[in-house]
Amino acid sequence: MLGLSKSEGFGMNVLECQALGTPVITNKFYSMDDFTKYGVAVPSHQQQWDPIIGRSMAMPDVDGIVEALEQAMAKNMPSQSKKNEAKSWIDSEFSELKVMNQFRDLITQAQEVQARRDQSASLTSPPVFATRPLFTITSGEHPPIANWTIP
Repeated sequence: MLGLSKSEGFGMNVLECQALGTPVITNKFYSMDDFTKYGVAVPSHQQQWDPIIGRSMAMPDVDGIVEALEQAMAKNMPSQSKKNEAKSWIDSEFSELKVMNQFRDLITQAQEVQARRDQSASLTSPPVFATRPLFTITSGEHPPIANWTIP
């Protein structure tokens, strides 16, 4: 699977392919490098700041991509043990239970931060967000309809 991009920081399809035993070729950029366990993360030709999107972009290295594709064509990709290691890593790090617990922890942290803000707001002069919370945690199938009159 060829998963190259100038700006992709995380590609779910990269994990899905590796979980099925398909080697991937990605950019060695942001988390794509961290999540390439079975395949090749090709170093970028050049990294630059893009003022329009407000983040770094990595220009893929064509020569490195060609080399990685040649390795794949020659079946010269990582070993079977590396494939099994990648599958095990994906199964453990991205299991439904682990992801659910990480989201639960994140929401708990957000609620604690909001509670501290509410508490400090009651001790001092009213801050900007005294009349409404800084953020709202929603659950269910459909989020609430946006109220465009709120600044």
